[in-house]
Amino acid sequence: MENSKFFFEEFSPSRYKDWLEEAKKSLKGKDPESLASHLDEGITVKPLYTISDLEQIPEVSSEFPGLPRFLRSSNISGYRVQPWHIVQRIDTPEPSKANSFIHQEINSGISEFLLKHLDPQTTPRRAIAIETLKDFEKLLQNVNLRNINLHFETSHPLELLALFYAFLNRTGIEPQTISGRVHFDLLSHCLGNGYLPKSLSEIENFLVSMFNFFAETFPKFKFLLIDATTFYESGSNSLQEVAFTMNLAVEYLRLFNKLNIPLEKVIEKMFFKVSIGSDIFLNLAKLRAIRLLWATILEAFEIETEQVDIQIYAVTNKRNKSKLDAYVNMLRNSCETITAILGSANYIEVTPYDYFLDEQNEFSARNTRNTQLVLLEEHNLTDTIDPAGGSWYLETLTFELARKSLELFKEVESKGGFIECIMNNFIQNSVLENQRKILSELTKRERILIGTNKYPNPSDDKFKIPEVEIDLNDSQTQSPSLKSIPFFAEPIDIRTFIKEASNENFSISSFATQSSLKVETHSITPLTPMREAEPFEALRLRASTYQKRYGKLPVALLMPFGKVADFKARVDFSHDFFAIGGFEVIESSPFETVEEAFQKILATLPQVVVFCSKNEFYPNFVPQLTALIKKAKPLIVTVLAGLPKNDEEINLYKNVGLDFFIHFKSDTVDTLNKIFDSI
Repeated sequence: MENSKFFFEEFSPSRYKDWLEEAKKSLKGKDPESLASHLDEGITVKPLYTISDLEQIPEVSSEFPGLPRFLRSSNISGYRVQPWHIVQRIDTPEPSKANSFIHQEINSGISEFLLKHLDPQTTPRRAIAIETLKDFEKLLQNVNLRNINLHFETSHPLELLALFYAFLNRTGIEPQTISGRVHFDLLSHCLGNGYLPKSLSEIENFLVSMFNFFAETFPKFKFLLIDATTFYESGSNSLQEVAFTMNLAVEYLRLFNKLNIPLEKVIEKMFFKVSIGSDIFLNLAKLRAIRLLWATILEAFEIETEQVDIQIYAVTNKRNKSKLDAYVNMLRNSCETITAILGSANYIEVTPYDYFLDEQNEFSARNTRNTQLVLLEEHNLTDTIDPAGGSWYLETLTFELARKSLELFKEVESKGGFIECIMNNFIQNSVLENQRKILSELTKRERILIGTNKYPNPSDDKFKIPEVEIDLNDSQTQSPSLKSIPFFAEPIDIRTFIKEASNENFSISSFATQSSLKVETHSITPLTPMREAEPFEALRLRASTYQKRYGKLPVALLMPFGKVADFKARVDFSHDFFAIGGFEVIESSPFETVEEAFQKILATLPQVVVFCSKNEFYPNFVPQLTALIKKAKPLIVTVLAGLPKNDEEINLYKNVGLDFFIHFKSDTVDTLNKIFDSI
């Protein structure tokens, strides 16, 4: 045994050059670099990475978990001692019903909750209506607050937490012992709602009031959110998201520095909230890049980073969630949750798969909970610290994303910083340009949403948002119609404010209204959330409207000519194309004569006829058959699958009445909307 060779020593080591030669043979002489992918972030992803790629970035590849600059994790022990926190969202409107959900989740092993506070501008109204002290009493009845942590997502943090403070005092619990987080980012809120105060002093007054309030009432709370979700959910790419998030965080450091509040204390209360998107490796790199760049920025501010705890609250994104074939959202959530775990997120929230379809319900809540519990309890993801670390691809991608994000961050700073760049629309224009690119790729099906713009489920028709009615007898909310302006003309007196909130007659909307009347604002271009599925949902709604009017779905009849090899690809393409729009698609048997095809059309009377064959076969039957259709049934829309190579042939078909050409470069949404307009 001592003289035996290790098994692999019998083989000569392979080299990159060997792989390159074999790859060229496989590609029939093409350069393997032609397999490279190009990300929206301007990063080229090679088809293969090797250890030599890491040798070029030693500052990244030599990092260790829990040590500055926290690339691999903010925790030196990873998830070995403290796994990620599973946060369950509670957003049903009635406080008493929300209370039932909280108890149900506690009994199922959950101890961390995000309570979404109802903002009058929220649509759909998936949020808890909390206005008065009585609402808090209903919401938290018989809940042992010493055994759970609460996150409050709200547009009125001081008013809401003052009520919570009063509730705790009334129940005999010392607020100073309670841990939690407030999910409110003032500048992101302004950007999302499209306004800024005319005077910077109102922002400063709010920040001073926030800092003093929590120092006085909830010293264990983190309350300075840096909300990266604003950018991602509005359509940014990851580079923009990371860069603008750093600009946002730095803007707060400048503001607090101006207020003479020690930055070390400010950073203690900060945490980042990040949407996790579809691209697993890119989003892994994004989480790592945020920690890396933030630690680098803190060093530039001459802040010791050894004891800094960079905490990331990850949430599976809402941007790619579809009302169509909604169960696919569960699969998206699972992949995004794994990404957040491998990216060493500290807190993870799973967006309900039916978030845009329904109010909170038991099945959906169980699904979001078990998505995380299964990964925690069954899949050994806590056993190894940063198991993704050391991947040649991931480490290189992290470095490239961080480097490019730093360049964009510096560009924004050179233009005056975050506030200046949302006032001159630099940030909004950048994000909206990427949003338009995303929508264009979706409508051309260059970017795929399964069940939405590819492989649609024809039996799926449950995609409307039901009206969520709030029981006004259960809540003290009277649907206040105020514009959410969380500013103050001057810093509030904390003790007086707390005393006022303890009054039975105190309501959030009345206090917020009185405060907002004193603040003047000016408009900026808002960054509002987008959803990638919306254009396709609108198409399906048009089909549903047609069905209600005429008693059936619009029918698209596919007309193949020739042998199977001649038409199969275009039949499949056309089937998907029209099914996306909610059409009933009928695939006919192949035809040999124009008369035979014409009789089939007369027997079926579809709204749309689609010719499917090879380009060279079309002149043999399309002109004659189209002319017959337009003479006998002029309202039938005629479509040709494919795009002829020359204008002469295109004009030939158009002159006899052909209405549309569909092909791989077609804008699906635009074409289908025009067809709907024609039927």
